[in-house]
Amino acid sequence: MTQPLSNRARAARLMAESGIEAVVACSPASVRYLTGYWCWLAPLFKHYMVAPGGSDDLVVRNVALLPHQGPECLIVEPYWALDARESWVEDVRLAGGASFAPATAAGELPDDLAGVAAALAAAGPGDLITTLAAALSDRGLTRARIGIERGAFRHEELVELARLLPNVELLDCTSLLRIVRAVKTAPEIALLAEAAEIAERAALAAFAEAGEGVTVSALARAFRARSAADGADFDHFAVSIRGLGFLCESERRLAAGSALYVDFGCIYRGWFSDSGTTLCVGEPSAGALADFAAVRDAVSAGAAAMAPGVRGSAVQAAMQAALAERGVGSGDSYPHGHGVGLEVRDYPVLTPDSGAVIGDDCVELSADLALEPGMVVNLEAPVLRLGERSVHCERTFVVTEDGCRGLIAQDRNAPVVLGGRA
Repeated sequence: MTQPLSNRARAARLMAESGIEAVVACSPASVRYLTGYWCWLAPLFKHYMVAPGGSDDLVVRNVALLPHQGPECLIVEPYWALDARESWVEDVRLAGGASFAPATAAGELPDDLAGVAAALAAAGPGDLITTLAAALSDRGLTRARIGIERGAFRHEELVELARLLPNVELLDCTSLLRIVRAVKTAPEIALLAEAAEIAERAALAAFAEAGEGVTVSALARAFRARSAADGADFDHFAVSIRGLGFLCESERRLAAGSALYVDFGCIYRGWFSDSGTTLCVGEPSAGALADFAAVRDAVSAGAAAMAPGVRGSAVQAAMQAALAERGVGSGDSYPHGHGVGLEVRDYPVLTPDSGAVIGDDCVELSADLALEPGMVVNLEAPVLRLGERSVHCERTFVVTEDGCRGLIAQDRNAPVVLGGRA
């Protein structure tokens, strides 16, 4: 059983401020965040895949219940009872049907497996919502205000839950959960750092094998293989050739004299990395070096502006101003930032203030969030010169009590040069 990672103290504070006594999640990312449980099929398996002519609704249904006080509850289908025991949740409940043949020569099971077998043997026919209602009742929450990740539930499920618990007030908490996830705990930051380290090593290994004539696909395969060797899953490896947008899988070859935007990332134990740099094939031109210096300094300017209480738009503005000082206009590049976590983008998103609101029934905040200690933020600045070249610089930072620090060491002082000097 793993150790809890989620920011329970932050969740409790936001629940108290919102006047809710529990949150209920059903999306794969939120369930993983609250319980540590993950099923690879959860975001992939759709109704039409098991019932021809069916809908696009997700079939594998898992629910996480986090009360303001007291133990969490995880609800999964019986097929995943064994996997659920790897989470940090003690109260695991089974809901839904499954087919298990009786043993023909039952042997003695280890204690942990015997517990799973007993749970499967005792599992009744209850469905997801009936089981959730029972878990809420067991915690004395039959007359409570409950935050629920409304968009992840089907309409008929919400109707049934309201019927079973008529005195419960169900409030949408989708945005609240994302705000909770925006500030990472020390164990979360450690996992994000490991993901970033793996991606950095994998990219450098891929670059070391590259040269004139190597294909984009070969670079991506090398990155994928090294990430896998270090225990991570592939997320992305994107290249821009002559500033004409992006390629992820292509047999196009790297040409001598080219400067290329490269963006890459992997997933380690569910935690995403996202980074990028500039790759030059042979000696970079004066223009490529000037463009790279502009994006490098833009990221540095954004990092210098980051501190608790600073709005994301102020960080983006500092990056845009640094580009302007280097002669790169606002229409020529879109520097920005974003959180990273159990999804490739978490809050905060550092963009110009649009006046938008992050809100649901439980929270209402300016979308131009103020930075807080513990936020893990990527800053990125590309320049795509149409038909000519592209450059990129992307680094990851942790907001601290008095500023920020790099999540890991990421050398972005100069482009990566194949077959020449850096």
